[in-house]
Amino acid sequence: MKISSSSYRKFPKVFSGNKEVMQFHIRDFANLKQEAGESIQTNSVKAHGHLWKLHLYLGGTSATKYVDFYMIYQGENSHSNRVVAKVMIRTETCSSEVRRFDFSTDHACMAIGEEFLGIDDDCNDDGTLTIFVELEIATEKNPVWFPRLLTNGDNNNIGAQLYRSVETTSDVTFLIGTSTSRKEFKVHRCIIELRAKSLYELILTEEESNSNNKDGNDSTIIALPDTEEKVFDVFLVFVYTGKEPELNKDDEDIAKSILRAANRYGCTDLKLYIESVLVKTFLLPSNAAALLLLADSYSCALLKEAAMKIYITCNTEDTDDFDVTSLRERLEKANLDVDGSRQILVERWKTYLRPGNEVNENQNKRQRIE
Repeated sequence: MKISSSSYRKFPKVFSGNKEVMQFHIRDFANLKQEAGESIQTNSVKAHGHLWKLHLYLGGTSATKYVDFYMIYQGENSHSNRVVAKVMIRTETCSSEVRRFDFSTDHACMAIGEEFLGIDDDCNDDGTLTIFVELEIATEKNPVWFPRLLTNGDNNNIGAQLYRSVETTSDVTFLIGTSTSRKEFKVHRCIIELRAKSLYELILTEEESNSNNKDGNDSTIIALPDTEEKVFDVFLVFVYTGKEPELNKDDEDIAKSILRAANRYGCTDLKLYIESVLVKTFLLPSNAAALLLLADSYSCALLKEAAMKIYITCNTEDTDDFDVTSLRERLEKANLDVDGSRQILVERWKTYLRPGNEVNENQNKRQRIE
């Protein structure tokens, strides 16, 4: 596919430190008799690919001369492509400050300094004055291409590359599921060592207690019959690439299974992530007690704190004292029927809060889906 492109404006010009020095020789400068206000102009000198002249306006006495220095740019130029320069002049005894100029028109003339020159000190024995002009030109700084670096979660990172190559480069095989429906998951020992410490310890233990390589196969084979295929697949994708599991609002059981697996196999990052997902997506008044037990069993501080707050709030409210408006607001938020007498509304709300109730579980699913 052919792609055409255009740009608006040019890259800004910057000074890169590349300087060139021009020398201008004024012969018999010591004997010049020009009156104040008269001037002299040098021949052209080329620097940075451009032609330059020096224009001098003279004044002073026979012993000292006061000189105004002007730099003349000789070339084609425009406001859109101006020459931006830093200029400094010096003689044997004096030098000017570095000044910045924009030569935006043809034959632009800029005052670059003014000095008192001593005839005896600044001229040589022949009376020649040598003026040095140090010139630096700003150039467009084009963007520099850099290679795409390997970052966590990127399809180009080393973990993702290893994950895509497990069929040919793996050195450990896990058999997931029961003997009637097992699935092989091939992995790399080095990745497991870095990302799932407990699972790596299981590999070492299995290798010490069993000899799996009698047939010359270098791969270690380990059976994990009590782990679900989907859970282990999600676990390995996270271990290799850092990609977060994609969970729908009706995947609470899958989320809890992933948390148990992450805790069991020592993948702390995945465990903490799933814990946060449970708090944000799945925690409700009706399952607060169950998730509180789960959090306590697997040392999930964030989930335990959130579940405790909801559980305490729901069990300290006196539902019998709610007015109809409060009841309907709560029922509506839970996607439950708001029609009926006050007594019916109270019973409906209490049923919703009761863990394990079948109606409650169906309403849970309805709320998550919506």
